[in-house]
Amino acid sequence: MGRFIDRYLKKEVEMDPREAHLVFAANRQGLMSTMKEKLRSGTHLIVDRYAYSGIAYTLAKGDDSITMNWAKLADFGELKPDCVVFLDLPQEKAQRRSGFGDERFETDDFQEKVYGVMKTLAADDKELWKVVDASPSVDEVAECIWKLIEPLLESASRKPFMFIGDK
Repeated sequence: MGRFIDRYLKKEVEMDPREAHLVFAANRQGLMSTMKEKLRSGTHLIVDRYAYSGIAYTLAKGDDSITMNWAKLADFGELKPDCVVFLDLPQEKAQRRSGFGDERFETDDFQEKVYGVMKTLAADDKELWKVVDASPSVDEVAECIWKLIEPLLESASRKPFMFIGDK
């Protein structure tokens, strides 16, 4: 499935927004057993572009028939992270980073829409989401992130798995 997603991101194949959302969600679901195994063995996972970015990218496409609730439903049952770190970086700074613009969704207009959805998700669940100003140096941002996640590392191995959609 990963190769197909890569082809989609490189604009080699097309998909309807709903279909694309479900393909990305299915890809994440397919990794759940591996993720659980790693967590049970004591490995901490840092996951980039997990379920919430999938929700943001889908909603940013602007299909009025796709609601926040619909987008979230596709990810119910996936492992819920202990923390979501949102690296808050203005678009004009983000586009200066190497590799920007190489994929389907790396346009200024689209990324502004994604940013808006991410801000909404962060505001809706301040307990789970931690917003980090990503405009300082890499070392300063890393230090800020470490201060957020270090306390979670000790308790994480003693907690039962939680799943997206659990109360």
